[in-house]
Amino acid sequence: MKNFNNEVMLGGFIVLAGGLLAYMAIAVGGFNFTPGVHVKADFTNATGLVKDAEVAIAGVQVGHVESLGVDGNLAAVKIFIDKDAQVREDVVAKIRAKSLLGEKYLELVPQSRTAPLLKSGDVIADTQADVEVDDLLAAMTPMLKHIDPQDVATIVHGVAKTMGSHGDDLATIVRNAAQISDQVHGLLARNDKHIDAVAANLDQMTADGSALLKAKGPEISSTVTHIDHLTGVLAQEGPGIVKDVHGITTTINAHAPKIANQIDHTLSQVPGTLQDVHATLGKVNPLLDKANAFNEDKMHKIAHDLFIKNGVRIFMYPFGPTEDPWKKKVQTDVAPPQPQKQEQ
Repeated sequence: MKNFNNEVMLGGFIVLAGGLLAYMAIAVGGFNFTPGVHVKADFTNATGLVKDAEVAIAGVQVGHVESLGVDGNLAAVKIFIDKDAQVREDVVAKIRAKSLLGEKYLELVPQSRTAPLLKSGDVIADTQADVEVDDLLAAMTPMLKHIDPQDVATIVHGVAKTMGSHGDDLATIVRNAAQISDQVHGLLARNDKHIDAVAANLDQMTADGSALLKAKGPEISSTVTHIDHLTGVLAQEGPGIVKDVHGITTTINAHAPKIANQIDHTLSQVPGTLQDVHATLGKVNPLLDKANAFNEDKMHKIAHDLFIKNGVRIFMYPFGPTEDPWKKKVQTDVAPPQPQKQEQ
């Protein structure tokens, strides 16, 4: 019985040791059984980023760096991202430092909620490498050489004096800026979908504008040339045009009261004129009715009477059938005969 107990204890110890060994192997070896996606990102500089470095969104870890390699002149970083993170294709990957001299990690910055989700094998297109302190100092060194330390001291003294005398005002400004930042952040969060829609519309407008410029390029160039020519002409003739316009406006201003009075008088007569027109139209209608009563036969008879039967009379005696003005004129011009005297 004692030997049996020893064997049970030995077996339990072996199982416990095996489980502990398996756990250590999984933890140290980086085995991950969490469902997720395996993606890649290329950086111009991945200094300080190491394998198993944290991958986070807004400070929350959502994955880790699987490996680092070289792809041409770029640093190729393979990333594992938890499936529950719902990271989309337009995400931006940035290498950040947890502190000024701390370890590096990979930050993912989501851009929209409408882009497709990342799939295994995808490549994050938008990446940003961290700015190294050494590179920053090296870039600032030429500029620092031209700065006078005395000027720096004067500036620092002035800033310190200003902050000392207006410390409360500066604190109020900082608090107000923080409140404004919070309000803007809340506004953007509430209108995220609308902002995405506006951005999509702007992209569409940009594409349409590019297509229009490409299709109508010669016409637009011609229009710009004409506008440029017109601008030159206006620049040369501008003073004269302004002078003429000034003269016209002066004349109009001088005669404006008289013109206004005439317009008022004309407008005051419009109702009477309209009434006369209405009365005239009322008289025209009966005449039109009478004209419509004439048929074609009556018109032929009237034409025959006027131009056939009496045509000669009208031509020869326009003043009547019995008067002849020419004959009357001749008789008037001839002196009447004088009676002869009888000889005695």
